Amino acid sequence: MNDLFTKLAETANQPLPAPKPPSDPPAERPEPPRRRAAVTRAEQLQEYIDLLLDLAQAHPSDELHDRIERALAELHRERDDARERQIVYTVPLRPGAPFVQMTLPMDLTAAEADRLAGFIKAVAFGDTV
Repeated sequence: MNDLFTKLAETANQPLPAPKPPSDPPAERPEPPRRRAAVTRAEQLQEYIDLLLDLAQAHPSDELHDRIERALAELHRERDDARERQIVYTVPLRPGAPFVQMTLPMDLTAAEADRLAGFIKAVAFGDTV
């Protein structure tokens, strides 16, 4: 315990290290990993379906037909899942006024947020910006 106090006392009069320079911010906010995975999975399914369709044309069979139907159903679920992931935000618009709800996709990009902010500014009826 005394060693700890001795070390603290020795370092108390030393200057602090220089702060690290700020790192350059990324040019664009990267997409959330889930969205990339959903798109990648949908692309993989589409390639698989295309391959199955080519095989079915050359060698038609009930098994290939069933595989195509299952893959198409999975592709539709994957695309619906990517589209339907949304968050409802309830935010105060102004003091004393009711709250406003906004439903936004979970994978909202910075460009989409800028476009939405521009739209809201364009429809403002009161004060000028």
